[in-house]
Amino acid sequence: MSTRGIVDSKIMRNLLVFSGTLSLIIGLIALIIPVFPTSPFIVLAAFCYLKSSDTLYNWLLNHRFWGKYLSNYVNYHAITKKTRFWTLLTLWISIGVSGTFITNRYARLFLLGFGGIYSIYLLRLNTMPADPTKTLPKSIKGVFSKKDQNGN
Repeated sequence: MSTRGIVDSKIMRNLLVFSGTLSLIIGLIALIIPVFPTSPFIVLAAFCYLKSSDTLYNWLLNHRFWGKYLSNYVNYHAITKKTRFWTLLTLWISIGVSGTFITNRYARLFLLGFGGIYSIYLLRLNTMPADPTKTLPKSIKGVFSKKDQNGN
């Protein structure tokens, strides 16, 4: 690996770009599929782009839709209260609607279990301060931001 964190092998870089793009596409599809999580796929895309392409990584972090959310998550492992509220609300409405159409008891239990685990995960994330000029403690900075990899 080079000093900036990008993989030296061209084959590996191309594989990571492909994986990141595929992950991003799955994340976009997940927006319209009830109970299918979007966030892990977008974060995975960011990680793949981080290791393979400065251009794609910066594009994703500065994207008008994903940028702020992803930047908060990557740099501070945090989300806003509003994001947490709407994510949990959408999740449980989707589970409720899906549960009414699913007759298999085990599938319903799976949905409830998944919803519970994902809810706990969301509730355990740090909360971004309402005032964007305030900074979060350095102890909760993300593990895969470019700045941290370079030792700065």
